[in-house]
Amino acid sequence: MHPSNQGNRARVRSLCHAIQLAGHEVDFLNVIMEAGDTDKDRLFVGDSHYHSVEFNFNEAPLSIVRRFVKKFTDRQFMFYVNNGLDDYCSIKTVNFVKDLDQVRGYDVLWVEYIFFSRILEHFGCEKLKVLDTHDRFTDRYKLYIQNHMPYRWFSVSGEDEKKALLRADVIIAIQEEEGRIFEHLIEGQRRVSVIGHHVTLSKLPLSNPKAMLFLASGNDLNIMTIQHFIKEIFPMVRREVSDAELIIAGSVCNHLQVEAAGIRMIGIVETLETAYAMADIVINPISKGTGLKIKNVEALAFHRALVTSSNGAEGLDCAGNTHFIVADEPEECAKAIVGLMKDEAQLARIADSGYSYAQGFNEAAAREIDAVLSLEKIMR
Repeated sequence: MHPSNQGNRARVRSLCHAIQLAGHEVDFLNVIMEAGDTDKDRLFVGDSHYHSVEFNFNEAPLSIVRRFVKKFTDRQFMFYVNNGLDDYCSIKTVNFVKDLDQVRGYDVLWVEYIFFSRILEHFGCEKLKVLDTHDRFTDRYKLYIQNHMPYRWFSVSGEDEKKALLRADVIIAIQEEEGRIFEHLIEGQRRVSVIGHHVTLSKLPLSNPKAMLFLASGNDLNIMTIQHFIKEIFPMVRREVSDAELIIAGSVCNHLQVEAAGIRMIGIVETLETAYAMADIVINPISKGTGLKIKNVEALAFHRALVTSSNGAEGLDCAGNTHFIVADEPEECAKAIVGLMKDEAQLARIADSGYSYAQGFNEAAAREIDAVLSLEKIMR
């Protein structure tokens, strides 16, 4: 969960907090796949509620063979081998959860990501089993291969994704379109609930209208997005607003080499507030990707004027939208940014409207979390 400088970590942290706010006792199991601040994780949930286990791959012979083959296939663009559904979930992880349950006696098992759904198979109908998907993983590699980028993460067949979903009593989708896709995939056999990203609201004052922020992790889509912006859009902005500044934050900076007037890279920040306080405008002109773009919801929650793309706006309600600006073409995007920089009253209206939208977004997420967890009482 910490540092919450990537969308998936922010998502898990916000869900834990929202469930706690709803009055539930939460134990958090950290399957340690990458470095993080475990001390802050422990402090966040409480010492007696924090548990951890080292990540291990599935020990099954087929899984071992598949991982060996993927070492040679995953770095090029012509051929790709999907993961097996349970490749990332060792029986050691499953047994760790079973041992915890023997001591703690859980009413609800809430699992993040389909690749840990194997855990749910080892528990019966006496528990409410919830699967938070985060994203779709059916042939996910194709999104990258089609854009001539190697794919370095998890991707499964449609049959495996369906198998994962059917292991749960309730499936959580992060946005409406993915919820509809999941409902179609499982043919109505399970409840699908849509829970967006529950954000921490912080109405920062507007103080730097000539600065725009791009805050992102170092994945390939984010790198491609900001490189395109720097090459195609930022020069148009600077021609109209000579003192316009682009601030780039997050681990995406580790993958960029930029020496141009008006661009400042600050790397990973200690807190999100630190980054958002530097600029009144937030950009996310991403053209590819699935799921809810969590950085967009965060921008609204910090009272920033957001300029994004149609792809970036997926999962947000754009009907009669006054909450943020959607611009797909480079000229359109530059014009929107310049308009905000030159009209501070418009910038403030967009930021105020976006903040109100984030408040409503939180309320909807809280209601759906409460509805999901009330199913546990029905099952008793």
